[in-house]
Amino acid sequence: MFKKVVALLMAATMTLSMATLPTGEVKAAGKNHAAEVNVDFKSGGDETGINFWSFCGLEGNYAKNYELTYKLYFPKSMMKFESALYLTSWVYAYDDEGTDYANCNSERVDITIQSDNVMEKNGFYYVDVKLPMTQFLRWNEEKGEEEEASAPEGKGGYGLSFNISAENIDYNKSIYVDDVVLKADGVQVYSEDFEAAGPKHQHEYCINWNEDNWLKTKIVSFSGKALEVAKKALTVKVGKTVKAKATAYPAGKITYKSSNKKVATVDKNGVIKGIKKGTATITVKANGRTEKIKVTVK
Repeated sequence: MFKKVVALLMAATMTLSMATLPTGEVKAAGKNHAAEVNVDFKSGGDETGINFWSFCGLEGNYAKNYELTYKLYFPKSMMKFESALYLTSWVYAYDDEGTDYANCNSERVDITIQSDNVMEKNGFYYVDVKLPMTQFLRWNEEKGEEEEASAPEGKGGYGLSFNISAENIDYNKSIYVDDVVLKADGVQVYSEDFEAAGPKHQHEYCINWNEDNWLKTKIVSFSGKALEVAKKALTVKVGKTVKAKATAYPAGKITYKSSNKKVATVDKNGVIKGIKKGTATITVKANGRTEKIKVTVK
């Protein structure tokens, strides 16, 4: 398994441009963008994870320890009392031929809805993930197994990968990752807040260790709400129409209902038609959440 992982890591690394080493703090989460990632947690266990191969391709000085932090958002409907997410990460180093490498691994962090760092808001759970990486391992070809190794020295290529696995979760839609930061010996060497367009966003991942199906993260406008509407108040003339714009995270069925069809009607696509002068409320529902839009017909 380890050799397959390394092959995947190296293949993914070669597909990415070397990123610059940004400095400064990452923007606070809020009404911004995030990476939308498809998952398949249907069968349970470690083999249902998503695996980010080569989330960044870097060149620089090797370090003796690393730390990965990121924000993880997932819908409340995904997690039950007995559900768990398993989070791991590793930094891998390699030479020009991609044959001399060592991994700096994190301990596994388990996330449940009872965890102290899991917060709840607007139909989502979210967590500030922190994964210190201090254990170096190297593959011993003769023994066919991993063994402890010292930290590589000098300068070369390295990259970050991380894994999110599940247990007792029956879910195969989307989760969201934001504000990824990698530190080496306490110094920030990579960050990604998904606000700026460019090649840094070309991150690939695979589901359930399936190297034949590489996927790219999709960058979406994301506020951390399971349902949001563009405007809470709309005006329309009698006989005219206006569109209620609503977005569900993860994507799913959105329903609309008018409180007064004699004043305004609304169809399944959110198209509101003014019938006569007055006011009505359009109730929008998705992902167990409800939003209301006040409609004034003139």
